Amino acid sequence: MAQSQKPLPYSVGEFLTDARRHFAFLTDEYGFELASSKWTSHQPSFSHAPLLAEHVSTAMPILRYRASMREVSIAHDPRGAVEVLVKTEFPETRSVGIEEIARIRGAPNPERFGEIYDSGRTTAGERLELLATALREYGYDWLVAVEP
Repeated sequence: MAQSQKPLPYSVGEFLTDARRHFAFLTDEYGFELASSKWTSHQPSFSHAPLLAEHVSTAMPILRYRASMREVSIAHDPRGAVEVLVKTEFPETRSVGIEEIARIRGAPNPERFGEIYDSGRTTAGERLELLATALREYGYDWLVAVEP
């Protein structure tokens, strides 16, 4: 992002709402449950109400969805990244991001599903939507229940 370009307006509250909406298929189609939703602030003063209105680049919201032997974490990093990691515990313990899942599945241009985005041109919500769509399209093998 250029030095003079300011991030587009987008709050922690919007991030949490958009993440729940775009990743609802995890609960609806794969039986995941929203296990936790938390955030930390990088601002000197901390209180719950203003934090939800705080710009997402100054906080780190994280949502975790869990199901048997699987977890999906969705986080915003203040460096301008939306990180979606899928962790499996069986048949092996492994964590993979959406870009790697898309690459393994043979998606064209899997790098478009990377974490970093230009917050001066797009919002984290638009990035969430793209990554959720990619996970839904390419992530079946990582999301489906596999029991030992």
